[in-house]
Formats: sequence, C-alpha cells, structure tokens
Amino acid sequence: MNELQTASEKRIMQNAKIVGMTTTGCAMHQELVRCLAPKVVLIEEAGEVLEAHLLSCLTSATQHVIQIGDHMQLRPLVNEFPLSFHSNRGHDLDISMFERLVGTTNSTFALKVWIIHNDYVGKLVTLDTQRRMSPDICDLIRYTLYPSLEDGPNVLNYPSIKGFEHSLWFFDHNFRECGDDVSHQNHEEAQLTVDLAHHALLNGTGDIVILTPYLGQLKLLRGRLEAKHVRLVLEEKDIEALRELDSDEEENLEPEFEPSVDSRTLKQCLRLSTVDNFQGNEADFVLISTVRSNEQGSTGFLKVFNRVNVMLSRARHGMVILGSSSTLRQCRRAEMFQSVLDILEDKELIGNYINLKCQRHGTISQITNSKDVQTYVPYGGCQLPCNVRLSCGHVCAKLCHPDDARHKTNVCLEPCMRDIAACGHLCTLKCCDTCKCMEILPIYRLVCGHQVVNIRCSETHDKLNKIPCKTKVLVQIPLCKHQVEVKCQDAIELATARRTMNTNKLNEFSQKCTVVCNQLLSCGHPCASPCSSCFGKPGHFGVCKHPCERTLPCGHSCRAFCHPADQCPPCDRLCATECAHSSCPGLCKAPCNSCSEPCTWSCSHSKTTCPLPCGSPCIRLPCDERCEKTLSCGHQCPGLCGEICLGPKYCSSCGDENVLSQVVDLIMHTTLRDHDPNESPLVMWPCGHCFTIESMDGYLNLSDYFIQNRLTGQWADFRPLTLQDMESQRKSCPLCRFPLFKVHRYSRILNFHSLYENELKYLKEAIAIVEESKNKRTAFQESMALRRLDKWQRDMLKQSTAPAPSLEMATKERHYFEKAKMDDLNLHRYRNKMQSKAQTMLLMEALEVSLLVVRSMSDKLPESDKPEAKRMRLTEKISEAEVLAANGLELCISLSSWRSAIDFKLLHMKLLLLVLQGGHYDLQTKELHSKLKVALNDIRNMKMCTQELSSQAQEIYDKAVKMGKLTKAEKDAIFQAFAGGYGQVNDGFGGFGGHWYQCPNGHPYVITECGGAMQTYHCFECGAEIGGSDHRLLSSNQSAQTYFQS
Repeated sequence: MNELQTASEKRIMQNAKIVGMTTTGCAMHQELVRCLAPKVVLIEEAGEVLEAHLLSCLTSATQHVIQIGDHMQLRPLVNEFPLSFHSNRGHDLDISMFERLVGTTNSTFALKVWIIHNDYVGKLVTLDTQRRMSPDICDLIRYTLYPSLEDGPNVLNYPSIKGFEHSLWFFDHNFRECGDDVSHQNHEEAQLTVDLAHHALLNGTGDIVILTPYLGQLKLLRGRLEAKHVRLVLEEKDIEALRELDSDEEENLEPEFEPSVDSRTLKQCLRLSTVDNFQGNEADFVLISTVRSNEQGSTGFLKVFNRVNVMLSRARHGMVILGSSSTLRQCRRAEMFQSVLDILEDKELIGNYINLKCQRHGTISQITNSKDVQTYVPYGGCQLPCNVRLSCGHVCAKLCHPDDARHKTNVCLEPCMRDIAACGHLCTLKCCDTCKCMEILPIYRLVCGHQVVNIRCSETHDKLNKIPCKTKVLVQIPLCKHQVEVKCQDAIELATARRTMNTNKLNEFSQKCTVVCNQLLSCGHPCASPCSSCFGKPGHFGVCKHPCERTLPCGHSCRAFCHPADQCPPCDRLCATECAHSSCPGLCKAPCNSCSEPCTWSCSHSKTTCPLPCGSPCIRLPCDERCEKTLSCGHQCPGLCGEICLGPKYCSSCGDENVLSQVVDLIMHTTLRDHDPNESPLVMWPCGHCFTIESMDGYLNLSDYFIQNRLTGQWADFRPLTLQDMESQRKSCPLCRFPLFKVHRYSRILNFHSLYENELKYLKEAIAIVEESKNKRTAFQESMALRRLDKWQRDMLKQSTAPAPSLEMATKERHYFEKAKMDDLNLHRYRNKMQSKAQTMLLMEALEVSLLVVRSMSDKLPESDKPEAKRMRLTEKISEAEVLAANGLELCISLSSWRSAIDFKLLHMKLLLLVLQGGHYDLQTKELHSKLKVALNDIRNMKMCTQELSSQAQEIYDKAVKMGKLTKAEKDAIFQAFAGGYGQVNDGFGGFGGHWYQCPNGHPYVITECGGAMQTYHCFECGAEIGGSDHRLLSSNQSAQTYFQS
C-alpha cells in the first residue's frame, strides 16, 4: 500500500517545477524524495533547522543547496540542555549547518564571519536592506549585530503610535520578580504591560503583540488580559506549553484560546506569545515584558543574544520594553542588552516612567505604575472632560476617550427630553432607554367590556398584543352542568363554541371542570379529585387523599393517606417516650430501650418505694391525697401528692383565665374554676392539660391494674399483668391526643402500654428483616463473595439471638430484685405471641441463610488454595446451623407451634443432605442416613403434619439414600472412558491395580501414565488429601478395585 501511495504521489509531483515540504515530511517520505531526485534544494529559515533534519532532505541527485536564514537569531530547538551549545559539553546539536558553514566564533556577541575550510567553494550572500522596522527600532540591532544594515524607503514614513509620546521607549522599573525553578513571573510588570496594551487598543492601534521570554509570565499575562475581556490569539506551541504547565496544577486551557475557533482577523485581536515562538512574525506595535528584576543581576534568557535579537526585531511602527536596567547592567554576559541600553540612553528613550499622549488635547500624562494608568488615562485619553454634544443634545459625561469618536455606542444617562407619539405623554426614562410611557391609567376599558384599574399607559399602545382580561366569569360546564369561574377569555370561547355548535371545543371545556367530585369512595371518604377527572368514567381518578388519622400503638395519629385498617405504615415521628431521667432519641417506629434508672415515685403519705427500674410497670400503690406544698402565689397546690406541682396558673383562685375555663372533670364536665381540688386532686400531662384523678382513673382503667378495697376505697394490692391478652393501645390526651407519660400514678399502666408497643415494633422490625433477607435469597448470585455471605449470616445470627424488649425488661427487674434481696414476685408475665412469632421467624431465616452459606462453601471448596483451612471453617458453619435448628425446634415445641417445628425439621434434613453431598463432615454416611431417618419419622409423628409435608421429608430422605451410588453399568462406562478393559493399557491408562484409587472418604480418582503417585492434591468431592510422592501412595488412600466391582 505504501508503494502504491508513493507511486501515486510521484505521478502527481513529477511534472511540478517546485515541490514544498517540511524537513519532517522529507524524513517520512524518503522513497518519494529519492524518486523525485531534486537537483536544487532550497531551505528557508535554515538557521532553525537541525543539521540531521537538513541532511534527510538531500539525495544523490542533489547538485545545488541554497540555505536562507539568520544564524544570529534563534538556533534549532534541542529539548535536552546537555546536548546544546551553551552546555559547553561539545555536542552542540543546536548548531545548524547554516551556522557551521558561516563559521561564527564561540563569542555570543562581537561576531565575525569567515570560511572554515580552504577548499570550501560556497558563497555567503548577506541581505543589507530591511523593510520592517522603523529606523529607531532598527538602530538597536544595527549598531549591535548588523552594522551594514540599511533601511528601505517604506520604513521612513511609518506613523507614530497613537496614545504614546515616543514610538520607542524603555520603561526602567524596580518591580521585583518571583518564581521557581520552572519559570519566572513579575506581577507588577505584567499588570502595567496589560494596561499599556489596553491603552493602545483604545487609541486605535490594531496590530499589537505582547512578547515575553518566560512561560510563567505568559500565563500571568493571559489571566490579566482575560480580566479585561481582551480577545486573545496565542501561538500553537505556546498553547501546548501552557497545557503542560496547567496539567501540573490541574487546570485546563480555556477553549476560546484555540486558534482554530477565532473568527476575527489578527488586527482585531491582541496577540500574546513567548519570544521563541514568535520568530518569523511581526506586528505594528510590540510590548516586551522582560520579567527579570533582582538584586543578584540574574538575567537568564536575556543574556542570550539570539533571543534578544528576535525580541527587538519584531516591531514595525513602535515598541515599548519593560525591564530593570540595573539588573541588566549587573550581568556581565548580557553584553548585547547593555549595548541596547547605551543606545537608548544616547537617544533619551529610557526612563523610570512612560509618557502617554492624548490624541485630542495633546496632554502628556507621566505613568510610573499601573495605578497611574487608571488615574490619569482611565479611558485612553486624559483627565479633561469629553464635552462632545451627543445626538440627543446632551453633553458626553465621560472623561476624554479616543475610542468611539462619533459616540455611536455612548450611553446617555440624562433624563429623556422626548414625548410619546402614541399618547402624547412625556417620556420619563433615561435618554439611552427606548421611550415607553410610564403613566398609570386609573381605569381602562377592554374590548370585552370589563375594566382594568391602575394599568400602565404603554401597555395600551400595542394593538396586536391585547391586554388579557383577568376578570372571572361564572359559566356552566357543558356536560356535567357545574357552575365554575373561568377567565373572561375562556368564557368568550365557550360562548362561541355553543353558538357554532363546536362539539370538540365543548368537550375540551368539559375537561376543565374544577369542581370537586365529592362522591363517596369505597373507603367511605368523599372523592377529592376534580369533576373532569371522574365524570363519565367507570371509576374515580387516583387514590383517596384523605388522611388516615387512626391512632397508632405509639399514641400518634397516622399521617399517611387513606388505606385499610391493618396497613398503617410505621410511625416516622420522633419517639415521645420520656421520663424523669431521660428521653428516647430515636424514631417512634423503632423499639425503645426502657429506662434502667431507679424509680423516683415517692410521697409523704406512703413510706414505700417501687423497687423496679423506672421503665418497668410500677408495683407501688397509688396515693389519692392532695399535694401539701404551697405555690408561689401563696395558695396550696391543687395537684396530686407525689407528682410535679402544677404551678400558679392552675390555681383556681388566681390562675390564668384561659386555663381556668378548661374542663378538668370529664364525668361532670366541671371547669378548673369550679373544681374543688380537696375532693379530687389534679394531675397534669406533658401537653399542659390537667384532669381530676377520678376522670383519669376511669379513662386509663386504673382498676384493671390495682385492687381497690370496696369498703375504704383505698388501693390494697396490684393485679398481675400479662402481655398475652394485651390488645389496647397507648392512651393519649382526651383533648389534644398528645401521648401520655411522666405521671407516676399511672406509670404501671403507661409503662406496660409502652412495653406492649415495643413488642409490636419488635415484631414489625423482625418481619421487615426477614422479608429483606428472603428477597436477597431470591436474588442470590452464585458469584457472591463468601465474605459478603458470611457477613449476611452473622447479621442474621445477631438478630435471631437479640432479646425481645419484654425479656430485656424482665432481666433488668431481676437485677433490681437481687439488689433489694427480694424474691421475684412473678407478677409480670412478659412472654407473648408477638415475641414468640418474631423469634421463630428470625431463627428460621437465620437457618435458611446458614444453609445457603454451607452450600456455597461446599461448592467452592475444591477450588480453594487452602482446602484444610476452608474445610475447618465449613465444619464450624455446619455446627452453627445445627445449633440454630436445635434452638428453633426447642422454641417451637415449648410454644406448641407444631407447624413451625416441622419447618425446622425439614431445614435440618436439608442441612444433612448438603453435608452428605459434599462429604465434608466427621460422621460416616450410615450415621447421616440414620439421622435423616429419625428426622423423617419425627415429622410424620408430629401434630399438624400434612401429606404434603410428609412427602417433602420423604423426598429429601430418598435423595440422601441414592447419593453417590452408581450402577454397575455406569461404573463400567466411566472406566471404559479411561481404559480398554480390566488389566489392559490404552493411551497410558491401565487397570485397577495401579491406576484407580479412592480417597479416605471413598471417592475414586485416577493417576495417568505409569500410575505411580508423584504429587499430592485434594479430592474434588470432599477436599481430603489424595495422591502421594516418589511413586508411593498416601497411607490414607487405597485401590478403587472394590468400588468398580461393587
């Protein structure tokens, strides 16, 4: 393909007189160059071409080589400094053939020219006329490098740079540089350079370039120019260099600086470049940021005459150099720049300032720093006012500005002096704004006949954009006949549709009925959807949005939308459980930890205290006496003895009027003002409402928890409690439905309700955990990592062994009874169906997950690189599963839950089947069969065993019995796959005696070739060690002859 391509290109080029190529292109297409066989090779910019690159352009047919260039400008680029001329190591790869043939001395300044070889017959021709630079700029290189250089006639009439007093100037400053080993920067010099470039742009100079020898300064200048919103063009090589620099700082070059996306001409943009990448280019006005300014006299690139030559020879009409003459004078090697400074001093074109000249007024502004630019020439002119009369008649309010001389873009902020043609009102806006009447019309009549008030006059001028009428009109919807309010425009459209009998439009309006449907749903609530969603349809739109508001076990009301009674979601509010010691920090839907601190209930009338923890149902008898304490108002507390005092605002004599009007007796409906606390003391709930103890005793059924003496009315004993028959929910305030707590008199009731509530939460939480685990088992992937499986099993084991809230409370009570040296009175029977159901579910699911882990570990054991360790781990998992099965069975039997007991037995049989399949167990096969047989008989003898359950157990047992057994025909077929017959040899396999063996657990395997064991491995069935070494079989292995003959 390459040869065909070369032949095609040769046919195209063989008739051409001139063929242009880069040196890289010549190197890549050597075959094509040899075919073309050029006699004359002309190299442009030869001073920048590596000698090796130039040689690749020459062929045996070459007769004449013409090199055009300047050896006193930049040398070829060599990335490695040790290979360059300035490293003084002798490699000098950056010396071009052009420079070598010219034959310069090693001096970097005072250059001389001669021919190196006496037999060299070439000719050196020097062009002595320049047509780029103005004479003053040309003098900088004429008197230092090119003494015979003459000016062309075109450069003698160059215009001066507008806005600057001198077209050539060296701004001498002492702004200190900064930087690192990579590059250097000078912030103050960069800012002043940008300000001067912006000043030149304002004065109409179009072709401007900023040059700097350092990439760090280039990046800094780019950022400052961006801040002034100046359109930039960068050289492609500079863009690549900036990308590399930005990548170290994790920055990206803005895409707007890509040269391919700039749609303007170069004279409309400001160019920014490093000196090295601007050789061969030129500009009308050049600003040079030399950067270096330090006390050590370090000049870096500024001492290399090649770079200085390029830097000073790019400008046509004008050039401003910013630098530190003291730094340049200190460096002995910066010979050329020192000569340039001498020339500028002789011409008095150097100073620690720069003069900017106003084009219009001729005012000279002396600038010494960036702040002076903003102070003296903020708009590019001077500090005198512009005073030009604008087209509107006002005077330009800006200071002198050379840009926009005709003031086409000027924004006049004076008040407008025109009137509005449409209405005759005077314009009150700014002169620069489009005239618009801002008068407010108090009343305006619309086309429809309605009136609008306080409307702006300008809104009435546009006849095409009519003012919308916002008046609501009562109309009748066509189909459902409901009366609704619609916009005036819609009413007009509806009337038109009725007049023209437009059926489609009438049906469309019928879909806009917003009247609520209000028909009863199946749940009994009225439908809240709009009529248009339900009318003419078989059902109602959407679901019922009526709040449920049923009371949850926690005492809160359900905030979900309407749903069946048994489907209330868990309460998502903060838990309201609180006592004298602490409050629950969790959500209401999670079980609470009961308070373990001692009970604080005591009073002066009873010497007994409750020996149980604060969170348990209290066993202290209630006190019916009134509190004997005095309130701050001087009256006796109306509250109950042993409870928190109510406070002065509950005093019936001097309390708050709003409180005194509250009903405190729910039986007689007596208010606090009319109630006598001596007859029945008050108790106050956390919500702030208070009631008589008779009202609350009846409301909370106190007599169900304590035994009352019928003769004396005193509380004599407490009744035993049981969660088994508990059905009621936590009570809430009769007035505001706020949950009740923090009243000692009813702590036996409230704490018992709280315990029942926690049992419900515990059961729901268990159901959610089991459902989630079942879903995971359904979506189980065989590729799941054993680590994740193990964590899953450990989490389930932890959940299944965690005690229920009632058992935790019973344990806490035992601690208190032992501290008080009291016998457990067995008054609180906390065992209940919810607790048993939850524990059974969790244990059964934990066993299911354990079976999954055992199966997965059994499948992956043969592939393990550590079979013995994995085998021990698997044995532990099997033991854990057997313990779970035994615990679950024991729990079910104790609860007489025979159906769940059968399920545990079936899972245990599945576990034994898995063990038998893998052979990973200490028991022999016969013992496992025996255990399976016992389990099968136990299931058949259990209550509630159905035919289906019995069949499942029988199926598991049958699989176990058949496990691992092959018929004689199957064994013969297997053997024939490896050998031709008993005692025969076929492809390196032999008979029974030396080739077929079995592991300690009876699993057969074959050794190829001679049949002698040379290495050990593990059995793929059970992981046991097989094989041997040095042709000796392991003592635990034996011949498999019996296996194949049985």
